[in-house]
Amino acid sequence: MKPAGLARRRPGMPGHPRPAGPFGVRRGYVKACACAFPALLALLACPPAAARAAHAGPPRLVRRIAAPCPGPQAVAFHGGRLLVACRGQNTVAVLDTDGRLLERRPFTPHPGADPVDLAVDPAGRVYVADAAGLSVWMRDPAGRPAPFPARGGPAPGLPLAVAVGGGNLLVADGAGRTVQVFAPRGDALLEVGGPGNGPARLRRPVSVLQAPDGRILVGDAGLGKVAVFTCNGRFAYFFDDPAGGPLEIPGAMALDGRRRFHVLDMKRRRIYLYDFMGRRLGAYGTDAWAEGGPGRPTDLAADPGTGEIYVTDAAGGGRILVWEEDQR
Repeated sequence: MKPAGLARRRPGMPGHPRPAGPFGVRRGYVKACACAFPALLALLACPPAAARAAHAGPPRLVRRIAAPCPGPQAVAFHGGRLLVACRGQNTVAVLDTDGRLLERRPFTPHPGADPVDLAVDPAGRVYVADAAGLSVWMRDPAGRPAPFPARGGPAPGLPLAVAVGGGNLLVADGAGRTVQVFAPRGDALLEVGGPGNGPARLRRPVSVLQAPDGRILVGDAGLGKVAVFTCNGRFAYFFDDPAGGPLEIPGAMALDGRRRFHVLDMKRRRIYLYDFMGRRLGAYGTDAWAEGGPGRPTDLAADPGTGEIYVTDAAGGGRILVWEEDQR
């Protein structure tokens, strides 16, 4: 029986023989060493950035723009453009950052598809988690749609979230209670979590993000926490919660230019801010959603160019709320 907390190993993962890299050092060994202490490596690599993040204030709401559909479900950035998935419409709309509609197209050839999350890789391939079809679809830069060809492992049974990290695709699977990592061509590389008890297990993974140092962050609505795994798939820790009380539904995450994590709690209608080590810095969003008032936030994304935070909100006919980073 596999010990709890260890990821399932796939061919080519650390622990399997690999070709030697430059200077005769095996690449798998180097990667394993680099993942051993990700939090410490991050702190040593960027202490000024960590210090600035700790002293910067929360973003401020600067504008509201109309969404391209009544039910905006997910948002992502690519090439200075905003991509919005419209739930119940099987479409992905492309907007500029002022909200002007540039393009709208069906994402899959199946009219009943229901996109619940999307991500874009550096090559321009768009991935969409389809809750109705229980599948992940991809569209290449030329606009050709195709189901994602998952190979070498179980296909996601209920994809609830997708993300791109290190050129790979990460899929949060609500059926298997796992996060799976796939190479761009569909080869299974890694799996973390799984059903059961213990900190290395997941209950309801609803969001996923990979940090630049390789850590895999999983928003778990069943645990009410953000679980952090190393890039080798070993459980590391939970995000700190000094304010007391768990998150309700950590349904979306983004990393800004100050190396801070933004976690959207969809039920509380609030965005919690964490530093690169997972310590909570504060919260914002109360200026847009009064406690118990209107608002149904569904996703958020950080503009890599300006650092602005865009949040899709399905209330009021559909809108996108934009927050600007504190410039201190």
